[in-house]
Amino acid sequence: MYKITQNLFLVLTILLIPFSVQAVSFNLFNQQQLIKAKNTYENNLIGIFREDLVRQLAYEHRQKLSNVKLNMPLQGEHPLQYGAQPWNKTIVIPISSVKFLDELTIVWAWFEENNCDMAYITSYLSSVLGKREIQEAPLQAFGLNMSVIKNKRVDSLSLKLHKSAIYFLMAHEAGHIVFDHKVNLKGYESQAQELAADNYALNAMASIGVMPAGMLQYFISSYMFEPFPDLKTWEYQQNTIGELTHPLASERLHNIAHRLNSNPIDFAHSEVQPQKASMIVANVAVQISNIAKHMDNGGMKIYSASWLLKHYPKSRFRVACPIK
Repeated sequence: MYKITQNLFLVLTILLIPFSVQAVSFNLFNQQQLIKAKNTYENNLIGIFREDLVRQLAYEHRQKLSNVKLNMPLQGEHPLQYGAQPWNKTIVIPISSVKFLDELTIVWAWFEENNCDMAYITSYLSSVLGKREIQEAPLQAFGLNMSVIKNKRVDSLSLKLHKSAIYFLMAHEAGHIVFDHKVNLKGYESQAQELAADNYALNAMASIGVMPAGMLQYFISSYMFEPFPDLKTWEYQQNTIGELTHPLASERLHNIAHRLNSNPIDFAHSEVQPQKASMIVANVAVQISNIAKHMDNGGMKIYSASWLLKHYPKSRFRVACPIK
C-alpha cells in the first residue's frame, strides 16, 4: 500500500514547483547518463503505456491508441516536459524528464523515511526550475546516491510515486489523442481540453485501481508561477485567466478532489486491503480540496523563491538529510 504522509499539506507544498516552459537550457544530466537512463526506462515506459494503460481501456479507446508512438528524446526543454501531438498520434516523453522525476521521488522518499525537513526540497526545486541558479540533479544536489534505495521502504515508496506519476502523465497525454484535441488554442477552449484530459487520466487510473500518489508532484507544479498578485482586481484576474492555456492549479486540484471523493474505492480496488485503502483515498481527497481552497485565497504564495532561499539556503542542501 502507498505510504501516505500524515501531513499532506507539507508534502504538497514541497511539490509547488515554479518553472517556465520556455525553451531554455537545463543540462542536469550529461549525455552518458541519459543514454544509460534510456536503456533502463524505455521498455518500462512502453510497458506502462501498452499494458498498464491502453490494455485496460474500453475497446474504442484501445483502437484510437493502438498505433500511438512514444517519442523519447534524450533531452527535453525543461525537467518536467511531457506532451502530446494529436495530429500524428505521438506522445513525447523526454528521458531527462523521466530521470528528473525518478530522482526527485527518491529524494522525497529518503527525506520522508528519515523525517528530514522537506522544505529544503522545495527550495531546491525553486532554485532549479524557477531561478535556475542550480544546475544539479536532485541526488547530486543533496549529496545522495542510489545506495539510498537499499532501504526497502525508500525503494518501495519512490517506485510507487514515480510509476503513478508517469501513469497519470501518459494517460493525460493519451486523453488529448483520444479526444482529437486541437493545438495552439488558448484561453477557455484550451483549458477545457486540459480538464478533459485530466478527467480521462483519472478515469484511467480508476480503471486499474492506481492510488492517487505521485501524480501530484507534477500536477500542482504550476501554482506559484500563476500571475495573480493578491492586490490585483477581480477584473484583472478574470482577464488574465482567459489568456491562460491551462486552468488554474486550484481548479485542477478541486477537480481531482471531487473525482477521488466521488468513489474512493475506484482508486483502491487493486490494493491488498481495498476498504482501508479507500479510506486513505477519501482522506487525501479532503486534504487536496483544503489545499485548493488555500490556493484560491493566495495562502501558499508565502513559499516564494526568495523566502525559501533565505530560510533553506542551498549551502545546506547536502547536510539537510545526509546518508548516515
